Amino acid sequence: MNFSQLRALVVCWIAYASTYFLRKPVGVGKSAIGNALGLSAKSLGLFDTAFLVPYATVQMFFGSVGDFLGPRKTLVVVLLGSGLSMITFGNWSNIEFMCLLLLLNGAFQSLAWGNCVKALSGTFESAQHNKIIGIFSTSSFAGGVMASALSVKLLNIGGWKSMFFLPSAIIIGCGLIVFFCLKDQSKPAAAGSGSLESGRKTGATGANTPLTVRQLLAIRMLPEVTLCFLFVKLVRYAFFMWLPMYLHHALNYDESSAGIVAAMFDVGGVLGSASLGFLIDHVFHGKDVAASAVTLFICTASLILFSLTSDWSKSINCFFILIAGATNCGVDPILSGTLPIKFAAHAQSQGLAHDATSQIAGFINGVASLGSVLEGLLVGVIADAYGWHSVFFCITAMCFVSFFILFRAARTL
Repeated sequence: MNFSQLRALVVCWIAYASTYFLRKPVGVGKSAIGNALGLSAKSLGLFDTAFLVPYATVQMFFGSVGDFLGPRKTLVVVLLGSGLSMITFGNWSNIEFMCLLLLLNGAFQSLAWGNCVKALSGTFESAQHNKIIGIFSTSSFAGGVMASALSVKLLNIGGWKSMFFLPSAIIIGCGLIVFFCLKDQSKPAAAGSGSLESGRKTGATGANTPLTVRQLLAIRMLPEVTLCFLFVKLVRYAFFMWLPMYLHHALNYDESSAGIVAAMFDVGGVLGSASLGFLIDHVFHGKDVAASAVTLFICTASLILFSLTSDWSKSINCFFILIAGATNCGVDPILSGTLPIKFAAHAQSQGLAHDATSQIAGFINGVASLGSVLEGLLVGVIADAYGWHSVFFCITAMCFVSFFILFRAARTL
């Protein structure tokens, strides 16, 4: 790895990690916000939906922005816009206006992942993608850990209203780092796309024309990967947004302890996302889809065991939350990083697009984020109607569905 490659990896890592500083505070402070404003779990679910609807839809329909503006300019807009939209969030008590600010935050942050992947795919050769995207993906979960710790600290010091100004300032500062330190791509990644074949031929488009939805879905295995990732994200965001509240209400943790224990999911995410790429290359011999299916099966098993042992001790709870985080988040760099790069290389080899990495990564991540939108509505409704233990049962069932989809796809290879 030369200096320019290392710089690109570090800058992209910092950029994406910083986005979690404005995702975590709402989840950590949800109980306090609900108590202060007199909101039910269903009403608090609107906060998740307000962030996640634009986060999903902008990626789906405008994911190609980074393919035209370039990842550097796009990421600067993403980070500055996100920080400015949330810097006054703690000063408001009107739920409609707070949802508007979260909507803007979600719209800006939606373009972060795809453009980081694009920047890295143009900097590193294809043979390095599993490892590099795996290392980069630790930013999601390391950022989550740091953001959770900061959110708990700010909540204890000044209450929920103090939880948003400092994170907003941090993300704005990271936007300036991207502006000064990330260089525009000088070359595309080498085309080592693997054995991906289109399900059926589609007409070629102009070199700079975005792929249509029909052309995207015609790429072999892209629909299965997208649907699987939808359920993976549903489970993940249920943990991100509701695990502290679940621990508080179902297991009687105090709010600070709930936030700290919930952070074990992010710690596991760092370990899983960093290690799975290496395991795929050295243990699974490059069979990334099969390895991801096995990983999701282990995730399902860990959730079942957590449910069976949840009243034993905090240490046991932390262990199974850690395993769930490692396995749920470990597949992230494969489903939304390595495979989209392969899909884009295949589309380029077929003359469908010059370089659609940002669009394909954004499409997969955007459609998958609909699972995050459903989570915001589903968890609140189930919690109010049937209780928190029913919520956990549903989350476990969704995790099994994600495994089953990818297992079926792996068997077709």
